[in-house]
Amino acid sequence: MSSAVVDLSQRRGELRPPPTGGLPPLRAVRLLDQMRERIRYLHYSRSTEDIYVYWCRAFIRFHGLRHPREMGGTEVEAFLTWLADERQVASATHKQALSALLFLYTKVLELNLPWINQIERPRVRRRLPVVLSREEVSAVLGGMAGELGLLARLLYGTGMRINEALQLRVKDVDFAHQAVIVRAGKGGKDRMDTGSGLKTKPPSDHHTLHRSAAGFTSLAPGLHANACSNSGMLTTTPLMRHLAGE
Repeated sequence: MSSAVVDLSQRRGELRPPPTGGLPPLRAVRLLDQMRERIRYLHYSRSTEDIYVYWCRAFIRFHGLRHPREMGGTEVEAFLTWLADERQVASATHKQALSALLFLYTKVLELNLPWINQIERPRVRRRLPVVLSREEVSAVLGGMAGELGLLARLLYGTGMRINEALQLRVKDVDFAHQAVIVRAGKGGKDRMDTGSGLKTKPPSDHHTLHRSAAGFTSLAPGLHANACSNSGMLTTTPLMRHLAGE
């Protein structure tokens, strides 16, 4: 490498602004508001924000409204032990509460945690999954009608999460490519599910949205929005073809 190239790279390094370490200062005053501000700055999902705030609030109330800055590993361990022994929460819930408290101390309070490695993590027990037969799946879905039946068939046929199916709109069902577009899914990312193989049919009427008494918005039951058969049942191939009697 010539000296001119080396000199040019050094000059570029000098002109580059120095990296800013750490996180920007928080503007909120209250602790939980600070946590929300930090979570939104890091672009976490809204569900993660609600869950983390919930566990931090529970942690503070468990210790008599003491400020987390005055507590440490002993108090965190006591809270997690109470969750496991008294509340008997699952290991996933236990890990969720621990993650929320670690976020509070590392990202919000920005404290050094020498006791972090001393906290015992919950052990995940491996279980065999319960797999339903085709007859059992057909019986379960056949007993569900209306919006809930359509939602159940969407979940089964496309593999979407519950929140993703509840937020699905008619414009997110691509009948031409036989795909379902999931917008702002896990991690705030969009994705296209092309493996569902929606069995399409020319639409016979307009598409509408229906708000149920449960408070969520979904495709109205009975619509022939290329996602439903004449009986109002979602038919997808290959996962759902047998449910249509084919």
